[in-house]
Amino acid sequence: MKMYRGKGILVFFLAMLMLMVMSSEGYTGQLKGNNLIKIKELQIERRKKELLILQKRISEELKKLQQIKEYIKEKLDEIKSMETERYMQLANLYASIPPKKAGKIMEELDPKTAAKIMLYMDKKKAGIICGFIDPKKACQITKEMVRLK
Repeated sequence: MKMYRGKGILVFFLAMLMLMVMSSEGYTGQLKGNNLIKIKELQIERRKKELLILQKRISEELKKLQQIKEYIKEKLDEIKSMETERYMQLANLYASIPPKKAGKIMEELDPKTAAKIMLYMDKKKAGIICGFIDPKKACQITKEMVRLK
């Protein structure tokens, strides 16, 4: 009986030891799980910070692009204004030339340039000059004037 009782105690201790090992492994597994969660949370936080930095950079770049766009628009407006002024001066110049000579000179210009000049000219004066331009060339100039308006 003593032997049976000794074996029982041994079995009891072995069972207890196994329970302790199993519970400690479960606890360690739980710690590992918690650590994994913490690591993932830290990675998420790091990525959020990276995204905020990228978002800030994008916003700054968009502001720079907007400034460049405004600068280009201003320069284009200046160029258009200078071009308009130039064509107005040419229109005044051609209006001061006798119509027959002005018509002959206009015939030598490309239709687009002639059309722009005539658009800035007094309509009566442009009509008189147009009468001294070759009909085919006058037709091309008129088409350009319609297209430009």
